[in-house]
Amino acid sequence: GLNIDELPVPRLIIVTIDENSPPDFAAMRAAITPKLASASLDDHRTWVDRLVAMARTTVTIGIAVLALMLSATVLTVVFATRGAMAGNGHIIEVLHFVGAEAQFIAREFRRHFLVTGMKGAAAGGA
Repeated sequence: GLNIDELPVPRLIIVTIDENSPPDFAAMRAAITPKLASASLDDHRTWVDRLVAMARTTVTIGIAVLALMLSATVLTVVFATRGAMAGNGHIIEVLHFVGAEAQFIAREFRRHFLVTGMKGAAAGGA
């Protein structure tokens, strides 16, 4: 049968590196390889680089989604305001007759739909 004592057990050495004076990993690898052919030096650089790339990609996607959501919110307010103004043309005419300027009327419609949209966004986000 198999004897567990005969199995090769890898030796693991953990080294803490001084960030102010990092070692030369290529020189360390060159010094270790001739003396111990089965030894390997892993500085986890590949793993860390992949992790950093994945984190950056995640942040970029998050920012893109946020930009899309903000764009959709702005477009919703714009089209809702235009639709409401088109649907309430008779009320807008009365407001013009009593002296309201077009900018004032548009600002009030825009404010109304912006507040309504923000309430909906707050309710949806909660």
